[in-house]
Amino acid sequence: MSPRTLTLALALALAGACAPEPAAPASAPSAPAAAHPVGKPAAPVELVTSTRALGGGAHEVIVTARATRAVPALELAIDGTREAFGPQPAGATVRLAARVTVDDGRGVDVVASAATGVARHRRTAAAVVRVGAPAAVAAPPPTRTLTLPDGTEVLEVRP
Repeated sequence: MSPRTLTLALALALAGACAPEPAAPASAPSAPAAAHPVGKPAAPVELVTSTRALGGGAHEVIVTARATRAVPALELAIDGTREAFGPQPAGATVRLAARVTVDDGRGVDVVASAATGVARHRRTAAAVVRVGAPAAVAAPPPTRTLTLPDGTEVLEVRP
């Protein structure tokens, strides 16, 4: 691979990695947490999170967990608030709500999780929801335009 092709490929790869992802509205429920790839252990639980602004910087974060198969016990947690539920059959749904306070004009990512025992092991599933202001988009890395000996201009990206 020539140095020119390698530089161009690197610049394109870094430009794609820096593209911001669109933010979901704070009040919209999330999709179920993505399943782990085959072979990765995870709790047999689907999590859906949602938020509701209460005013004065207070927000209510709600996590709904659905057991995808029967579990001996289920524990939900949101930002330090925990609640244990007993045995849950497949398809059973449980909910936990917690109040999170955020300073005006700020935002925070809140982690919601579910834990259960599976075959003598503890398995967890987690989802992250943003409350308050959207996260700031990072500035793109600085670039420099270089002219190669054949006259081709490329962007050099340095972290």
